[in-house]
Amino acid sequence: MLLIPSSSANCSLSFGESSQRYNLFSTAEITPASTDKFERRLERIVRELARLVMQRTIQEIESIHRDQTVSSFDLDGESYRRNRRTANTIDTRFGPISHERWYFQNT
Repeated sequence: MLLIPSSSANCSLSFGESSQRYNLFSTAEITPASTDKFERRLERIVRELARLVMQRTIQEIESIHRDQTVSSFDLDGESYRRNRRTANTIDTRFGPISHERWYFQNT
């Protein structure tokens, strides 16, 4: 069974649960209100999935291993050295995502 992991209880649905909700929608009387409710639920699920894909993609950009990351670099005449990993939150179109990245300190 495909699980959609989530930090939000509203979007944590398995594929089976999603199918069940679809079946409830399609077998009940279809009204503008029931269609709107179904669309809003579906939108929450799709947005949460997009947020998780975005978070995973950002997390994989930079290696977590110290030996696989540059120890220092120069930029615009300034020197920077690798210091430590820091937690960050980014607001995206799909909601906030969390990731850790290397902090470089100006030397």
